[in-house]
Amino acid sequence: MKKSAILSIALLFALSAQALEFTVDNLKYTTNADSTSVTVKNPVVKPVGELVIPSHVTYNGKEYIVTSIGAFAFERCSTLSSIKLPANLTSIGEAAFRACVNLTSITLSENTTLIDACAFALCYHLDSILIPKSVKSIGDGAFLSCIALTSVTIPANVDSIGLDVFCGCSRLSEFCVADDNQNFSAVDGVLFSKDKTTLVVYPNAKAPNYVIPSHVTTIGSGAFAYCEALISVTIPEGVTSIKDGAFVYCMALSSITIPEGVTSIEKGAFSTCYYLNSIMIPSSVTSIELGAFCECYSVREIYVKNTTPPSVGAYGFYGADTIKCKLYVPIGSKAAYAAANEWKDFENIEEIDFASVPTNEETPFMISTDDDGMTITGVETGATITVYTITGTKLLTLPATGDKQLIALSSGEIYIVKVGYQTMKVAL
Repeated sequence: MKKSAILSIALLFALSAQALEFTVDNLKYTTNADSTSVTVKNPVVKPVGELVIPSHVTYNGKEYIVTSIGAFAFERCSTLSSIKLPANLTSIGEAAFRACVNLTSITLSENTTLIDACAFALCYHLDSILIPKSVKSIGDGAFLSCIALTSVTIPANVDSIGLDVFCGCSRLSEFCVADDNQNFSAVDGVLFSKDKTTLVVYPNAKAPNYVIPSHVTTIGSGAFAYCEALISVTIPEGVTSIKDGAFVYCMALSSITIPEGVTSIEKGAFSTCYYLNSIMIPSSVTSIELGAFCECYSVREIYVKNTTPPSVGAYGFYGADTIKCKLYVPIGSKAAYAAANEWKDFENIEEIDFASVPTNEETPFMISTDDDGMTITGVETGATITVYTITGTKLLTLPATGDKQLIALSSGEIYIVKVGYQTMKVAL
């Protein structure tokens, strides 16, 4: 056989193996590798109201099974209100329904195994979704900023949940997990790994003050991300790892004590915590990664217990006021910090005896408010109470005088109250 004939036959086979694209009833499809099924590529004209995806389509006399929704297929279809997907559907592609801002309901197939990254991100009116028990994987940011969602049930077969899956779901108050799921569990509405050592996701609309259970050793990537109402969190001594973006955009968080045992604060862990006022870093921390405390503009006190300055990645403390913020370091280590990258940018470095610095094991104090100001209870007589404006300016310092203490302050303002190392955000 001539070489040209061989090339022609090879070309013919190559062309026959290529995906076929066609349009049926306003929807574009592309054939899959098996040549018997198709993926919905995109609509010719953006659909209005309810959309029903067919289970089969016929083109040139051949019938195809509809098995997947392609990446970006219906992105920004703002006129969609509801969707019914076919029973044969197995996957929903990346950003398939992203920014369908008027989508209120969707019926998923009981054969769906994959909800890919950002599949329903920015679907602001999606108030409920039943994740089928067939689903095994939920990709990064799959339900990002679905602000109408109030609760989510993780079914039995889910074994993978990506980063930032429920970030910005500001009304989400609880997670439920199917009893036979071997990978995740829910305790008081908070999502954990099955053995409860990793805190996976804290619901955005849950209580603004949270004590992480003592059995937790890892705070997962993005676990508290975008919890904009979170004011305080107590991290137990057993935690050894704080993952990427664990507290990113916790804008109301005012103070954080990182326990001994943590060796690295990972990328962007506390990034954009605008009102973070005080940070305690234990002696076990040896590295602070890229942007870990980036854009924490209000920080005024950083306590670092390690006598050897931890390494700090680029933008580690970007945005911090290195003139106003005080850096407290162990006695005898000021020179080392003054010479170390990133740390040397702080102009106020002070040596202290950390044995005298309070920890997060103190008994929490309570604050109530009325037209006259705030009343503080639970503070030991003689302890120092300091009140700051929300921007970090110190207003007053006074000793605690007893069980209940009224502090007169102007109404209509937000204040940061500090007792020992503990802080609390108060709105009058």
